[in-house]
Amino acid sequence: MATRFYLPSSGDPSPALSPAYSTQWDDTSIGARLRTQTGKSGTGMTTVDFADADVTDKDILFRQYISDPIAANVSIATPTVKFQLRGSETSTLNNLFLAVHIRVVQADGTLRGTILDLGANVTELATTLVTRGNSLAPGTTVSALATDRIVIETGTQGDPSGTSHSSSLRIGDSDATDLPENDTETADNNPWVEISTNIPILGFGWDVLRVSSPPRRPQTNVGFYAADLSPIAPPPARQVPAEFGPRVIRVPNRIVSY
Repeated sequence: MATRFYLPSSGDPSPALSPAYSTQWDDTSIGARLRTQTGKSGTGMTTVDFADADVTDKDILFRQYISDPIAANVSIATPTVKFQLRGSETSTLNNLFLAVHIRVVQADGTLRGTILDLGANVTELATTLVTRGNSLAPGTTVSALATDRIVIETGTQGDPSGTSHSSSLRIGDSDATDLPENDTETADNNPWVEISTNIPILGFGWDVLRVSSPPRRPQTNVGFYAADLSPIAPPPARQVPAEFGPRVIRVPNRIVSY
C-alpha cells in the first residue's frame, strides 16, 4: 500500500525538527518548515508567492515538510514517487516547472538517505493555478529506521527568458477531494506527495508510554514503545508497569508490542 503525504498550509513539525534545506535549492529565501501527515489536518488552502528579477537558471524552495517519526524499520526499495500540486508563473517567459525533493533523515535531522533528488514536472506552469504532477521511479533504496522522518521539499525551477522566477504554489488540506493525477485540474483540491512503499508513521492520535519492568524484577529491556491512543484529545503520556514476555504486553486500555 502506498503512503500519501498531505501538504498543509500551517502546523509545526511534531516533534520539533529543523533539518537543513537540500543544497540542490539555489534560493531558500521564502523557505518554511511545516508538518506533513498521512491524514488531512484541515488547514486552509493558501497561495505561497515568490518574486525576483533574476534571469539565471535556478531552483526555488517554497516549503519543507517533515513527517512525524516512522514507527518501525522499513526498506523504501526502488519506490515510485508521485506528486500533484497546483502552481503558476507570472509569465510564459519564466519557463518554470514544479520541483520536489524527498529524503529520509534521522531523529536529529541528519541525512539517512535520499529517495528523490530534485525531480520536476515535465509540463511548464501556466499563468493561472493549474495542477502539475509527475510519476517518477528514482531507482534508489533507503533503509529507514524507527524514529527517522520523511522530508519533502517543494518549489519551482527554471531558466527564465529575460524575465524572472516569479511563481506561486497552492498548499493546504481542507478540501474533501485530493488533486487528480493530471496536468489540467483547476479545482482547489488538496495537493499531495505519494511514495509507493507502505511507511508506518506515528501520526496524530499516537503518544509514547514509558514501559519498565516492575521493581521486583531486574530493570532490563526498558524503552519507549508506541501506543495507539484516541485520535480525539489523547490522554497525556504516563508511566505504567508491564512485564515482558514472548507475546504482546497488555496494560489497562492499551496494547503495546515489542
